[in-house]
This record gives sequence, C-alpha cells and structure tokens, in this order.
Amino acid sequence: MKSETDLNFIIDRQKSNKANIKGSHETLINEIQKYIKENNPDDFRVINKTIGQLRKLRISADYEDNSFSYNDSLKAIEWNY
Repeated sequence: MKSETDLNFIIDRQKSNKANIKGSHETLINEIQKYIKENNPDDFRVINKTIGQLRKLRISADYEDNSFSYNDSLKAIEWNY
C-alpha cells in the first residue's frame, strides 16, 4: 500500500513531466484504481463502472458554473456504494 508521501511523490513527478500533464485528481484516481485492480478485481469492476460518472460530476462542479442539486448529490453518494 502506498503512503501519502508516496502518492505526493507520484503527483509531483506527474506535474513535472511536461509530456504527460495530468492533474492531481486524475493521478490519485489512477493510483487508487491500480491498487484496487491488483488487490480486488471484483471491486475494480464495480468502481470502473461508476468512476466516469463521478469524474463528470467533479469536473462540472469544479470548472463549470454549475452547482450540485440535491439529486446530483444523492446520485454521487449512491455511485460510491
């Protein structure tokens, strides 16, 4: 299992790599997915189905002039379980 220090190192390395620019969210999501896939493929299948939807909601909330409605919040919570 990677420590917070390990993950911070990975994020910093990604930020400094001009050929492969990814945000810290994307890097962390990829590392978490990699860990789950290696340790529990059944859980990975479940997460892999919903991660795209959760990404869209996060991008919408962070970069667009949108706010989450009560129903959007409920959907995000349901996708996490």
